Amino acid sequence: MAVALREASALRKQLAASGKTRPRPPGTPSPPSRRLSTAAAGPPAPGSGEDFWDTEEIDPVSLRRLATSLSGLQYAVESADAAPTPDALTGLSLRKKMADEGLARWRDVVVKELPDVNRSLEAAGLAPLKTDS
Repeated sequence: MAVALREASALRKQLAASGKTRPRPPGTPSPPSRRLSTAAAGPPAPGSGEDFWDTEEIDPVSLRRLATSLSGLQYAVESADAAPTPDALTGLSLRKKMADEGLARWRDVVVKELPDVNRSLEAAGLAPLKTDS
């Protein structure tokens, strides 16, 4: 999950920078949509805890939502002085399934969508996006 979130963050930074630093020559396609990184990753991390109250609008299998959910479950389990409850174990099982789905969606973005976007960028003479920046 952490690797996928770093990849999404790298794409977001590149997308933001590409819109600010490179003027588009006439006839070139619009910059890649934010959808590339938000469809599977969820919205960018909030600036403060209070910015994140409306989480119900965030897809439950987006990377950002899953990371927050897993972190909350981890805190609840680790802060107890006893073994995880049956509810906590059920929650972990459910989140594992959701995490598998969310990570598969992110892999689709990286493997299927990103190469198409990069081909368009390169055809326009622009640098491709990378997930390891």
